[in-house]
Amino acid sequence: MAVNTRQRITIIMMDILLIAELVFCIYYSHGDPDTMPVLFLRTYVPLCLGTLLACRYLVRRFESPSAEAESAQ
Repeated sequence: MAVNTRQRITIIMMDILLIAELVFCIYYSHGDPDTMPVLFLRTYVPLCLGTLLACRYLVRRFESPSAEAESAQ
């Protein structure tokens, strides 16, 4: 599967977003050591899943028409 420029940009932005979400969630939940794991998971998992699903949708949407024709054969 060849990746075009739009797909590459989407993947790079997904990586940046996932790192930013990770940093934010660690910072947000670091206040109380007793509740940190629960608070971290409650904030990071939904953000991560939303980012992954949105980027997966965009990568498929940006697929070139020639790649779709090749996969149909």
